[in-house]
Amino acid sequence: MRNVAETWKTDELNVIREHKVIIAYLSKCFAISKRAVRPKVRPGLRQVAFRLKRESEVGPFSQILEDGRTSR
Repeated sequence: MRNVAETWKTDELNVIREHKVIIAYLSKCFAISKRAVRPKVRPGLRQVAFRLKRESEVGPFSQILEDGRTSR
């Protein structure tokens, strides 16, 4: 988590909280026939999300989610 926070130039606590939300979301998505509401980006990470979107980078969690959707 520290490496991610350093790469994103943000607070480690924001990354830990976001990780917790993402893991809960992914577990709901992969539950048998259960759909979950996509979580909102935390205010502390919005600038990072905008930058990643501009650079067209697909993060590891987004990749897992996309792979899961295509395999169903």
